[in-house]
Amino acid sequence: MDQSETILAVDPSATCTGYAVFRARTLIRVSTLTPVETHDAYARMMDIADSLQRIAEERSVVEAVVEMPGKYVIPGRPALPVYCVAAGVLLERLRATLGGGNVYAATPSQWMVGMMKKGQRLRIARGLWPRVAWPRPTGRIRKNFNSDAADAALLGWWFLDARDRATRVG
Repeated sequence: MDQSETILAVDPSATCTGYAVFRARTLIRVSTLTPVETHDAYARMMDIADSLQRIAEERSVVEAVVEMPGKYVIPGRPALPVYCVAAGVLLERLRATLGGGNVYAATPSQWMVGMMKKGQRLRIARGLWPRVAWPRPTGRIRKNFNSDAADAALLGWWFLDARDRATRVG
């Protein structure tokens, strides 16, 4: 795979999905997608999936990595089943758009090593990319979409490092 090709990293949710676009290891876009306001989780997921598909097509994305639920999630949380379905919907939409061999999944335990708190991850991402236009914070801790964008950027950076290590000849 050409190292200058465009990579999309996605931190999924049915309420706010963070995404980051990299080209040649340079973060060129980081943002969030908030779906139409409705209680219908399926409609929200399809709205986000449609938006991600447009981004992938417009940016000529060739590879994508999507965070999938891992063991760090807290069982019994009411939003957990919706989050799991949202991650699967986004993964499959990207597989259909890019081709299955170019879409990867990573769990938080794979890429979040040493960065377990959302606020810490946001500070790390802002320190790595100080010139990036970050989404405006909402001021509400549970809905600070900046953190979702930061997670997508850090997931993308981890993916690029992991891919580079895998292709390096020993």
